[in-house]
Amino acid sequence: IPESYYDALATFFVGAAIYRERNEKNKKYSMLVHPSRKVEKLSSVKRKTDEIMENWRLLAKNPEDIECDFLKERLEKAFDSYKEEGVEVKSFELLLDSIFRQIRDCGIHMITGENHLNNKDENYSNNIYIGGDMLGRGLTIKGLAITYIIRTNKGIANIDTVQQRARWFGYK
Repeated sequence: IPESYYDALATFFVGAAIYRERNEKNKKYSMLVHPSRKVEKLSSVKRKTDEIMENWRLLAKNPEDIECDFLKERLEKAFDSYKEEGVEVKSFELLLDSIFRQIRDCGIHMITGENHLNNKDENYSNNIYIGGDMLGRGLTIKGLAITYIIRTNKGIANIDTVQQRARWFGYK
């Protein structure tokens, strides 16, 4: 698992806490993970993300546990990146309980042509969506804040796909 994925997850949860602190309590906050078009690879990423989140949820329930120190350091690094960008927020120590609440209130969903949400994401304030081509073809994700794309083109690039991904970032 790339370190950048852990960093993206930490950034997502710190952002969710900041979002909630700004009285956006009833709105969705979402992350998109777009690793591959192959379902077996999506399943692997989902399984690994479930494992990470199971560990982080356990640590978030037991913040005094010495093992939680590493998670706190990762979260504080993400917090510092928001501060460096000029985001005005409380201190990290005052925000930490909210960050832990966001970790505990997060659903992880895999979206493929055969696997639909059926409103499972409505049970959570924060959602992580893992998917391939279905996510790149006009699907709207409520409260999308973080996108983690690790796909690369092998062989001849498909210009339509490249342009579609560029639109996610506001390019024309």
